[in-house]
Amino acid sequence: MYYTSGKDVTVTIWEKGITFHAKIEKWNHNEVIVNEKNNRAKWTFPYQDVLKGKIKISPKRTH
Repeated sequence: MYYTSGKDVTVTIWEKGITFHAKIEKWNHNEVIVNEKNNRAKWTFPYQDVLKGKIKISPKRTH
C-alpha cells in the first residue's frame, strides 16, 4: 500500500479512536507524514504501524 504526496486521504488511528481527513506529505519505508486538513496539524507515523493495521490510511471518498 502506497499513496503519493498530495493525495487526499482519510486517516484512522485505532488506539485513540480518531479519524480525520488529511493530505499525504511524505511516504517511504520508514515513516508516513500527513497534514490534517481541519487544524493543519502534522502527524508522523512509523510505516510499520500502517502495515500492522494500527493506523488505517484510505483514499478520501467524495460523494
